[in-house]
Amino acid sequence: MKRWYSRSLAMAAIALAITLASDGCGRDNAPLAAEEDVDMLIGSSADGAGALQIDFPFAERKVEVSLSANLGGFDFYSGTEPGFEAIEESQPDDNLFALAAGTTVTVEITAIEPGAAMKFEGATLDAVGATFVLGTTPGLHIHPEWQLTLPAGVTADRSISFKLTTDAAGYSASQAYTATITVVP
Repeated sequence: MKRWYSRSLAMAAIALAITLASDGCGRDNAPLAAEEDVDMLIGSSADGAGALQIDFPFAERKVEVSLSANLGGFDFYSGTEPGFEAIEESQPDDNLFALAAGTTVTVEITAIEPGAAMKFEGATLDAVGATFVLGTTPGLHIHPEWQLTLPAGVTADRSISFKLTTDAAGYSASQAYTATITVVP
């Protein structure tokens, strides 16, 4: 009995060590580049004014979610990357400018496929027109829970389109951005 218990503990320790060692690595176990931005960076198109905008490679990078529960014939997937983060220093070479202090930014759903949702602090955005206040600059940084609900055994991408709005003087709403949510093992 002691020998089996010791082996089980040793195998559990090895599994834990492998899990911890792979933390911060991509699916191919290559470390993520330190300069690689995971979050959607929020700024504006002009210094002190302009349209709100997000710097994020939506066309190349999907929002990855993994299985979190199975209930009543449905699989529930979730993930928390990427988040929303306002830049604190302008990046004029990228045409992205820091928002003025005190600028409150709201996300609004403009289109959504069935089964997709974003959840913030208990508020679920799963319909066109749903909104949530992301925060106020400086220090605006929040991660939603990206959610996907599919029939059990089905894996399919779903998309959420959204824009950023503010009532701060000099700024206008962003264009609509589309994030594709995909299931990963």
